[in-house]
Amino acid sequence: MIKDLQARLKFREGKAKEAARIYRGFISHAPEVPDKFQRAWIYLNYARVLREIRDREEALNILKKARVTDDEYTRIIIEREMFILQNMKEKT
Repeated sequence: MIKDLQARLKFREGKAKEAARIYRGFISHAPEVPDKFQRAWIYLNYARVLREIRDREEALNILKKARVTDDEYTRIIIEREMFILQNMKEKT
């Protein structure tokens, strides 16, 4: 969770590449997060970083993992992010 916060802070500072580096360092451990809601938001935040650095395919793959949540609001956000990525893909 601390690494997620560090990555989010870097992202908010406009340092998306640094945020991506932090996420890549721990994202393989995300399945160990017992709370599905927390895990989904880690994936969502990472996907947003990936979108910013234009790694759309990886962002889509990460968002698929975020679907583990049973929280309806989070699912709506996941679908919104996927829609944004699909539209970006079509425009490029």
